[in-house]
Amino acid sequence: MSTDSYGQSVPYLDYTDKPDLTVLGSGIVGALTPRSVMRFADATSRGTTITAPVAGMVTWLTSVGRLEVYEGSAWVPIEGPQVQTYNSSFNLPSSGSAYTALDLGSQVSGNYAGMWSSGQPTRLNAPLPGTYAVSGYALWQSNLGTNAGRMEFRQNGGSSAAPYAHVNTMLGSSGNDASVASGVLVFSTAGYAEVYANQATGGTITISYSFGIRRISTATT
Repeated sequence: MSTDSYGQSVPYLDYTDKPDLTVLGSGIVGALTPRSVMRFADATSRGTTITAPVAGMVTWLTSVGRLEVYEGSAWVPIEGPQVQTYNSSFNLPSSGSAYTALDLGSQVSGNYAGMWSSGQPTRLNAPLPGTYAVSGYALWQSNLGTNAGRMEFRQNGGSSAAPYAHVNTMLGSSGNDASVASGVLVFSTAGYAEVYANQATGGTITISYSFGIRRISTATT
């Protein structure tokens, strides 16, 4: 049997082939079905049906309303990897110049396994190379007086602020004023980001915050 001219291995009967509607129909159905968007109730029923997935297969899971693609080793959401965290109370010590890595508390939402874990609570993991938008805020619950509250994103254990992500400095808050995160982090390979904070009031202050990252592009430069 001949196959299509697009390199997709879809078979069809040629003039020299013996006429056989069963062979023709099953060949087309068997070739096109795994190349379509296959629908399943949930991941369990998909796993039962597709026992040997091939990279590039796409499925729709009705239970969670999500498109996923098989990338060679796992089913992953077609939408970019995303995670958001929240910590309702963190005691930030005073320091002249040293910054403290923030415990991100718990995961609020996420669509890709392993982007945050309680075992490494300071890290927002970027599972794939690309450009990730940062999001979030920090609420300075305590009085800063005339002092500044500062935060910054750092990548892959670095000691300096990431160049394209920013959290605005809070100057002299009397309490419950917010700093907001914006910008992007660029990862040439899988990596992680952390949020560091500093204040120099002379005493411990309480902050709450929510931070996250979302892959918006495959670009690495």
